[in-house]
Amino acid sequence: MFKIGKGRPVIDPYERVSRNNTRAPCSRVLLFFTPFLFKIATRMLEKYEEVKYSGLLFKSVKGYYNGKEVFLTLPYFGAPAATAALEVLIAGGGKTFIMVGEAGAINPILRIGDILVPTWGLREEGTSYHYMPPDYVPRPDTNLARTLFREVKKIKGKKKIKYFKEVYGVPMQYSVKQPIK
Repeated sequence: MFKIGKGRPVIDPYERVSRNNTRAPCSRVLLFFTPFLFKIATRMLEKYEEVKYSGLLFKSVKGYYNGKEVFLTLPYFGAPAATAALEVLIAGGGKTFIMVGEAGAINPILRIGDILVPTWGLREEGTSYHYMPPDYVPRPDTNLARTLFREVKKIKGKKKIKYFKEVYGVPMQYSVKQPIK
């Protein structure tokens, strides 16, 4: 007898990709979680074309940025939809992923317009507990976080960025560095 949650997955993205013979349009994938950011990124491409890849993606384009082929996509709203889209893109051959979106802050010192490079995250979106144990604390790749921090410091003062703060700690414990001058 088959029981949900035991043995084989109920939905296998690799089977879906194999059955539909769909490969990801490119191995470099950027997932955007707001139409506004997706539109800005699309305008930054050297040349692009709209792509219909999966019913799990609301909108997608394939193009070139700095001579490198990239695939930009806007999944449907919500963590479960984004997770399903990510799984299908991985099964389809996506290798490098960057997720771009907006987030709220629980630290009152952060203001609208601040740029935050996270060093850890809280998992309360309703999906990740299916993938990692409850005590798992998500953290970004150290080199990526350092590179992002360095790049933000370079553009400080440009593009209407007023200041940048780093926030470190664990939930309910914060130490904040002063704004970069």
